[in-house]
Amino acid sequence: MVVIVVVVAVVVVVVVVVVVVVVVVVAAAVVVVVIVVVTVVVVVIVVVVVVVIVTVVVVFLTTMHGWKNKICQRNPLHHGCPSK
Repeated sequence: MVVIVVVVAVVVVVVVVVVVVVVVVVAAAVVVVVIVVVTVVVVVIVVVVVVVIVTVVVVFLTTMHGWKNKICQRNPLHHGCPSK
């Protein structure tokens, strides 16, 4: 009788330990996946923001450059125009 109780107790302990280990491993995997997803989302957002900023700056500079050229063609003595 004592042997059966000991065997049942050992089986229960082993099952509990296995369940705990599986839960911990699954939780760790979920945490890793969440960290990876958040990192990818942050990187994508940063890349999009940088591309938008660079695009706006390039468009602004090229537009301003063209606008300045038009002014300088009309009035070469205008402030900021290259002197000839």
